[in-house]
Amino acid sequence: MVSVIGPDHVYFTALTPSTLAGMPASLAKAHCHTEDILTMADRIPHQKVCLLDPASPNVLSPEDAQTYDFFLFGGILGDDPPRGNANVSRRS
Repeated sequence: MVSVIGPDHVYFTALTPSTLAGMPASLAKAHCHTEDILTMADRIPHQKVCLLDPASPNVLSPEDAQTYDFFLFGGILGDDPPRGNANVSRRS
C-alpha cells in the first residue's frame, strides 16, 4: 500500500510500541500510531471511514471515494474469522 499510493495516504494504527520501534523504514514513512482507529476521531472522523467488511453484500466502487476519505483494511477487531461487530461506519 505504501509503495502504491504513497506514505501520506496510509495509516497504521493500534501498533504496539515494539512494532512501532521496529517498523522498516519503508513503512515508517506512513502515518504510524499506537492509538486505535476508534480513539482517533479528532483526526479521522468515523463517518468518513469505510470499513471494508468481507461480509458486506456491496462491492466497493469508485463512487465510494465521494463519500469516504478513509478505507479501512483488515485487523480492526483482531478476530479471524471476523465476528461482524464493527463500531465504524460500514459501506452497506
